[in-house]
Amino acid sequence: MSEQKESLFMQLYGINVNEKTEKKGQLTYLSWVFAHAEMKKVDENAITTYHEFPYIVGDRIVEGVMVPYLLTAQGAMVKVSVTIKGKTETEWLPVMDHKNQTMMQPKATDINKAHKRCFAKAVALHGLGLYVYAGDDLPEDVTPKATEAMKTTIKSLVNTLSIVTNRTPKEVFDAYEITADLTPDDAKRVTTELRKAIDDAKSEDNPRQAETAEEAAMKDVEMEVNGNA
Repeated sequence: MSEQKESLFMQLYGINVNEKTEKKGQLTYLSWVFAHAEMKKVDENAITTYHEFPYIVGDRIVEGVMVPYLLTAQGAMVKVSVTIKGKTETEWLPVMDHKNQTMMQPKATDINKAHKRCFAKAVALHGLGLYVYAGDDLPEDVTPKATEAMKTTIKSLVNTLSIVTNRTPKEVFDAYEITADLTPDDAKRVTTELRKAIDDAKSEDNPRQAETAEEAAMKDVEMEVNGNA
């Protein structure tokens, strides 16, 4: 019996699901449609159970009414069990909003989406796409971000370079791959590259013109900073 269970897990675990995943914010999910199809290929009699809980209004339980989610002080949760060839795996999942924050008063559509994602995770416990969730228990990205002072300096240099090279700021941003989530190291690298490009432009063009452009760009940034203060 143990050999059959192990072979079932390895059979499902060996299926490549890389092209069958979906993204929600920073989280990756296995497509529930694909999971359902693969589950039925292995066991056409496989059973999916969406657990129900008493309906609570305020502090009162409404007798005879069950709902497909559990509302707690920490938010709404759903519970799904999947049985394949007699083996049952159960998974819980919070009902989350578009920011992946647990919802206190979810809509029916939010609950339905949570059910489908929870179903896919329950199937994953049988082996299918389990590796997709390998990072679920890792902390959120804590990569350091460039400071506002660094970003202000970069913006000033971009404005200067755009003037002396007759390009738009967007063209400069794109050329140097400057994004909003620059790390401090990226910011230092970009700053160095922009300064060098400006120096090169000064040597090739009228030095006074380049200096005047840089002064104008700095004044623009100072006005913007003072205006937001």
